[in-house]
Amino acid sequence: FGIKIITKPIRLKLDMIEDNIIHKVNNHIDKIYFYPFIDKYINIQKDKYNYDIENILQVSKKIFFAELQYYLIENDKLFIKYLFKGELQFFNDFHSKADIMIIWGMNMYYHNARTVEMALATDTKLLIAEDGFIRSINNFVNKTIPSKYRNSISFTFSNLPHFFADEITALEYMLNNEKLKLDNKQIERAKYLIDKIIKNKISKYNHQPIYKPEIGKNKNKVLVIDQSYGDMSISYGWANEDTFKNMLEVAIKENYNADIIIKTHPDALVKNSERAKCYYSLDDLEIYERRENIYLMSEEINPISLLEIVDKVYVCTSQLGFEALMMGKEVHVFGMPFYAGYGLTIDYQKCERRTNRRTLEEIFYITYINYSYYVNPEKEERCEIEDAIDYLIKLRREYFLEFNIRCDDKNIVDLSERDFSLNSGERQTAKNLAGIRKDHLFRYELASNFLEKEFNQNKTYGADIFCGNGYGSYVVSSKLKNTKILSVDASKEAIELANNYYKIENRIKFINKFFPFELEKDKYDYVISFESIEHIQDDIQFIETIISAIKNNGYWFLSTPNEEKMSLKKNNNKFHFRHYTNKMVNDIFKKYNLKVIEQYGEDTYSIDKNGLITGTLSEDKMKLIKDYNGQFMVYILRVVKE
Repeated sequence: FGIKIITKPIRLKLDMIEDNIIHKVNNHIDKIYFYPFIDKYINIQKDKYNYDIENILQVSKKIFFAELQYYLIENDKLFIKYLFKGELQFFNDFHSKADIMIIWGMNMYYHNARTVEMALATDTKLLIAEDGFIRSINNFVNKTIPSKYRNSISFTFSNLPHFFADEITALEYMLNNEKLKLDNKQIERAKYLIDKIIKNKISKYNHQPIYKPEIGKNKNKVLVIDQSYGDMSISYGWANEDTFKNMLEVAIKENYNADIIIKTHPDALVKNSERAKCYYSLDDLEIYERRENIYLMSEEINPISLLEIVDKVYVCTSQLGFEALMMGKEVHVFGMPFYAGYGLTIDYQKCERRTNRRTLEEIFYITYINYSYYVNPEKEERCEIEDAIDYLIKLRREYFLEFNIRCDDKNIVDLSERDFSLNSGERQTAKNLAGIRKDHLFRYELASNFLEKEFNQNKTYGADIFCGNGYGSYVVSSKLKNTKILSVDASKEAIELANNYYKIENRIKFINKFFPFELEKDKYDYVISFESIEHIQDDIQFIETIISAIKNNGYWFLSTPNEEKMSLKKNNNKFHFRHYTNKMVNDIFKKYNLKVIEQYGEDTYSIDKNGLITGTLSEDKMKLIKDYNGQFMVYILRVVKE
């Protein structure tokens, strides 16, 4: 291939910083120089589909992993070490002698390409590792979430990835093997696990909110599954852009009186991710007749929750198609994923190799149990799938409570257990205005002064979203004698305090709700949401709820932490999902036709030269300064509806 590969054993001593630099540099040259190694790998591995993986895991004394240890940690796969009894070696501590060599995935960057060459030169067994089908809480592309929620706890090993349809993979070999049969005990185990997975709404990723979506207007609903653009499972699973286009056209044609719901892939919802692109967009849908029945669903939702409301599923290669089978749905397949071709799906392509017929329980057992391996990070050991599911159920509950994720099923997570208490660490708790910190008071005073000037003492309706203990609503209502304010907060304790100390009869109504909730459309002359949006996982849903509630030419008083001055990456705050840059908020304003009337900046904390918060400023320094780029950005916005 015109590349000189050094096969002489070497030993690299690299610290974490150097690892990171090398990884970033290599990313730029991988596709140019190492892409040919994909074909080379396929050629040497295509006939090695019947390796005894279990024996390899147990007897191998030295296992070489073609990753920098730093990168393996960064991508949340380090728990793979619990599967091996032997010594696990990494690329930054390189030895040529090993019992088994493992590469991660089929992207032939430098480490994988070199390992392929080394395996050939030393006649060493070579395997490919991939994430399993029940992976983690959050996905690996979301680096703002603590690693325990991103760590993969399930893995597979094969000659080729399970999504590879051109050749026989280890999984296909097992599924297509007529001699591989399940006994009654195994069938019952499969049925039990399928039921447990569906009841507990367990999927590959498990961070999405759990609720019944209100979408569409027809009784019959069809789900079309979008995927991350360019993912290898698509190109090697016999699909491309034309396949996705054809799939949508067929779904529309075959379901004329149904709502067509297109679900965006979760990786594409992670901001600034390299994978933040899919095959369908709103612009793509404009060409179709009856586009009023086509809905692009980008909101995060648990996959099982979404599958519950649909009758049919159209899919190229996504695992969600198999989860639909587990729920008894009719599944139309346009690519060639691992579960297609065995009689359970309506297939639009045919794989001549796949001649065996399989039941749902057989495909599940072979794929999730025989083919997959699990670890329990708490016990630091390999475990059975039952233990892995229990671990994820427990960890998801912790995650939902910590990050305030919506769950309408109390049997899964009871959100009343979330920490909305007055002493959670993010609230003002004083029973009179003298005890409220000045930076918070200044924002409400700004709003009340502006509203008094704008509306005089005319009758107005307002909303204070995430009102806390109600002090801000009290400030505004004291100034505007003819306003009525709906004040909402998720803390029952805060609302009780508000009703006891800050209520003005017949003018402020305090209610206890947590987002998402609905507000009456086009009702409010103004909405105040100070220090709110950063607490919401789905900020787009929050923004659209607020805008929908405000009258045309009404006002939105918004504040949020400034990532440029107070970085969330450097100052971890478990209550915040994100901090915004000026560009981010201006892009939002442009998208939703929000006009900036006034803009202020405010500093609250002392921050050292490294960007770390070291303390709180004295209150005389917590001033709102017009057009100042402060630690907090405060906006007065006009909502213009065309």
